[in-house]
Amino acid sequence: MSSNPSQMITSYLHTKYNLPLEESKFKELLEKYNNSYGKDKQLISTIFTTLFGLTIESLESIAINRNKTEFNDISQTITDLSLTINKLTQNIGELSEVNEELKSNYWKLNQSLINSPR
Repeated sequence: MSSNPSQMITSYLHTKYNLPLEESKFKELLEKYNNSYGKDKQLISTIFTTLFGLTIESLESIAINRNKTEFNDISQTITDLSLTINKLTQNIGELSEVNEELKSNYWKLNQSLINSPR
């Protein structure tokens, strides 16, 4: 990914919000924001805050940090999910054994109470 802020932000917005943006138009908007003062700058900032709950500066910061962060590739994600599934399967097996043991102990206790002299 390029170090171009408009490209990083458009990529982030597309990934995060599934919002396809035309990068050239977004670049124009960022340039207008950076070169304007007063009401125009405030209006553009308000629009971004309203749409995304973030200012343009925050979006840029998040996009830059996202660009710097190493994301796991698909194979690593699959490996992690497989390990988690195996661990959970093992936990389910252990819990099933404990459940059977509790049923057996309950049955034995119930039978001993029924058969005990009163």
